[in-house]
Amino acid sequence: MSPLHYLILVMFMTAGAAVAQAISTLGHRRGLRRLAGRWQMHFAAADRLRLADRIAEKLPVLGAANVCVMDLLFCTVEDTHQYLFTWAWCVANIAAIVSPALPNRSGAAPQRPISP
Repeated sequence: MSPLHYLILVMFMTAGAAVAQAISTLGHRRGLRRLAGRWQMHFAAADRLRLADRIAEKLPVLGAANVCVMDLLFCTVEDTHQYLFTWAWCVANIAAIVSPALPNRSGAAPQRPISP
């Protein structure tokens, strides 16, 4: 198989995967809209109410970063707001590399492990 044919094949496979993902996402969101209608709630695919900032500090994981809220169902009952949503986060890792400023006599700098 020539490189051009391989490139075309990979491009078609990528496009097919993107279309399949889009169809799956549309079906998932359609189901959530129906569920929200049954429960007399509203649906938002993105974090329209900006809940991510409020829940980030309440997560059970220290160092959670890039918190995002999606598939949000919400309503107001009497004097309370009710939310049902999916959330995801990334745990921020900090690493440090330590190396001496001057190499040793052999000419090579000694190796030190990366500390998390």
